[in-house]
Amino acid sequence: MPLTPIIPNLTRPVAEANHPNQLIVETVDSISDIAEPEYEVLTRGRSFYVARPWLLAVEYARGGNVRYLCCRYGLHRSLVGVLPVYGESPGPYHLYETFLSRSHARFARDEWSPAAVVGAQAGYSTEFAIDRALDAVTAEAVLSMLLDAAGHGPGTSRVPLTALHLNPVGRAQLRALGVHDDAFFTTGANCVIDIEHATLAEYIDALGGRQRREMRREQRIFEGAGYTLSRRGLSDCVDVAAVLCTQLQSKYGDHASSVTARRQYMTKLAEAADDHSHVLLLEDGERAVGVVICFAWGNTLYVRQAGFDYARIGRNFEYFNLCIYSTVHLAMQQSLQAVHLGMSSYTAKLSRGARIERLEGLAMSATGESPTDQEEFARRQDGLRSMLERGDGREIDRDDSR
Repeated sequence: MPLTPIIPNLTRPVAEANHPNQLIVETVDSISDIAEPEYEVLTRGRSFYVARPWLLAVEYARGGNVRYLCCRYGLHRSLVGVLPVYGESPGPYHLYETFLSRSHARFARDEWSPAAVVGAQAGYSTEFAIDRALDAVTAEAVLSMLLDAAGHGPGTSRVPLTALHLNPVGRAQLRALGVHDDAFFTTGANCVIDIEHATLAEYIDALGGRQRREMRREQRIFEGAGYTLSRRGLSDCVDVAAVLCTQLQSKYGDHASSVTARRQYMTKLAEAADDHSHVLLLEDGERAVGVVICFAWGNTLYVRQAGFDYARIGRNFEYFNLCIYSTVHLAMQQSLQAVHLGMSSYTAKLSRGARIERLEGLAMSATGESPTDQEEFARRQDGLRSMLERGDGREIDRDDSR
């Protein structure tokens, strides 16, 4: 039974792509089951959130509950595509709870949940690890086969699929398969600062006017507070980072996360990605009071997590200086081209030079109609898209907190 919305190429015969050798799809239980050099070829020039180090950390954090579909091609069975397929779990990648039911449209839960989550289950930047060296027709056939395999349940049954928080590359990959524009729905936005200047002073001066004066004032007050700012690898500061990041999560309502669990996760992340990590540590005397964890991948700095000791900070613009100004400066030092600041805190980020990169989702079910065909869902989507197009950070923050 086809999925809805129908992706025309999902069941296209491989012969149509003029392949001399059949593509095959196999399944492995861990990204570590794929040879590192093989997988590295697929992730060159792609987001950090499809990279092996990140997938290993997510796999650990989820306790498994993931399989990897691997597409191989030709007589030598070269790896040309990998699709992670995650089981559904609570949170921002839960299609029904986070997107469908909150729209107040009527959706039958059993048609949409549980849904398999494809591409990514963390990071808010989904694209697909397909070999960039493939010609367009072959690349489309590879992604088609992987999605088709992901949608197969026990026997002849089909399971709902969802790809959430698609970045522009991921959206284009699905669009190339024939997915219509009106099948995508908006899931949020990533904030990106493009590095277009050589120094932090030039970056601030370019914003001009009142904002430039305010940012300079924030810098002066922060510098006068007597803090020490240092850069380290994640493995050097797992314990303190776990404590500070847990405090931030607790401040914003996540009281379930424990320092122990976060330390275990960060230890695994350090094991997998320490070579790419850049941790900015803010200290007041000998006490750590702030931290921001970043990863450099390709030409981009990805800001992953931040944390603060809220009992000791709050009057010296610590957030702006640590999470925005210092990460922009770090990207300049590393000759990178962009800083991905992620979702949330849109007012702070947009007013300091970030642009919005819209994130989108696609939902496919064997029995349910496309969510975008539901009037209430579509109305909610129109409002969200208009909000992002206006780029009013305060308006987006208010909506984000509901």
